[in-house]
Amino acid sequence: ALTFTNRAANELRERIEGDVGPGAAEAVSVGTFHRVCLTILRDDVEALNSDIRRGFAVYDQAAMIKLCGRCISEKPPVGLGWDKAEIKPARVQSAISAAKNAGFDAATYAAAVRDGYADPAVAKVFALYEATLRQRNAVDFDDMLGLTAQLLEAAPATRAKYRDRWAHVLVDEFQDTNGVQYEVLKLLAQKSVFVVGDADQAIYGWRGADYGNQRRYDRDFGATLLKLERNYRSAQPILSAAAAVVEATGRARDELALVGRAAGEATTPAVIALDDQDAEAAFIADVCARAPGDVAVLYRTNAQSRAVERELLKAGVKYQLLHARGFFDRKEVRDTLAYLKLLAHPADDGAFERVANVPPRAVGPRSLERLRLQAAENGTSMRAAARSPSPNVPKRAATNLAAFCDALEALDALREATPRPAADA
Repeated sequence: ALTFTNRAANELRERIEGDVGPGAAEAVSVGTFHRVCLTILRDDVEALNSDIRRGFAVYDQAAMIKLCGRCISEKPPVGLGWDKAEIKPARVQSAISAAKNAGFDAATYAAAVRDGYADPAVAKVFALYEATLRQRNAVDFDDMLGLTAQLLEAAPATRAKYRDRWAHVLVDEFQDTNGVQYEVLKLLAQKSVFVVGDADQAIYGWRGADYGNQRRYDRDFGATLLKLERNYRSAQPILSAAAAVVEATGRARDELALVGRAAGEATTPAVIALDDQDAEAAFIADVCARAPGDVAVLYRTNAQSRAVERELLKAGVKYQLLHARGFFDRKEVRDTLAYLKLLAHPADDGAFERVANVPPRAVGPRSLERLRLQAAENGTSMRAAARSPSPNVPKRAATNLAAFCDALEALDALREATPRPAADA
């Protein structure tokens, strides 16, 4: 069973255990597309015959953006020597991600540039970005999908292995799949494929999702359509308003007669046009101040909360801000994870750079830049270069880097000496 969030996967797993019992539930694999693809790569990446080897590291979006920034701004041969103020790392990373989700690698993207269909600057960063990932034996989030598709396509024995393991495949939120995910599904599945989706809820086109996959599924698998027209979550006024919005698009769609919960005290949704965010915040605060009970205010980005909070304070309305910052986005958590990554993957230069001066040990950006150049010239990782820094690295920084390497080696020894849990042995 393939889902799109860890939360959905956990909930589905709990429901399966509740219905069939923990023993029978063990025969069902539940996870996100990325998690399932990562599991396949961890077990069988060597069948792909690529530069990626077992024990590879995985880069999240923050690490991907940082690596793009390094490829853009560092001096050759480490980077391209460009100005990050003009070539934004986040924009380039987004373009590379979109290209990978559309099935491009660095070489095919460069060919698209020659044909006039792609960005030349992105192509140069893309090539260096991919080379650096391979040097570090690392993959990014998008590689989990693309490399799995390549693996299943190129290795018939591996494809047969997983087809035999998963005779039946279910995909939830199918309208959010992109082209690569659909290819993975076609390669994994035989005939028993059940998908749940609603093209009217397709809101992730900006990140490559293609609700047209539902039509392709109908064509490729000869699907039978089952309509789920009973909505247990929303009151009828909400459903009627949503249906009116979708119908106004004029897009071809399956006809649905949605029936929701009894309206009860639910009111008809209203659209209020206001001059700017300040007027909007004042309106929200006024509604909250006059409401007889609790009010939930939903917004798309964290930056939008500031104006609302200001007006709520002015109106004397007590409020609670939920999930303003994710736990794994906190600096101290990301630093800790970088230490763990560096122990598990000594060649992970991204993790090394993050913690080389955490806590402060007089290893500044210039020292790291010189160490980076030394590592590139010698074809080693920055951690290996830090053991014997070149004379270009300031003496104090070189001494502290050596002490840092000693500390890492002590942690390595501690890790090796620590008994593993029986399940991992």
